[in-house]
Amino acid sequence: MLLDEARALARKFIENRSPVAVALTRQVMWRNAAQLHPIGAHQIDSLAMFYTSIADGKEGVTAFLEKRDPVFAGRASDMPSFYPW
Repeated sequence: MLLDEARALARKFIENRSPVAVALTRQVMWRNAAQLHPIGAHQIDSLAMFYTSIADGKEGVTAFLEKRDPVFAGRASDMPSFYPW
């Protein structure tokens, strides 16, 4: 079924991912749809990309280069200062 495949794909997306990045991505998807102008969505996307590249982002790149599973320290409750926007 299509719904089963969609759920399996969603689980694959969140496996071994930074909880902060997953939480930000969910919020960006929901909130950017309500932006009155595309520049607002772009600004939020840029802030989210910058924020996630600091701690967990570095761990993700290092783990990839070292061919190991990442160990993310961030938690979904550790949202950046620009949240909620």
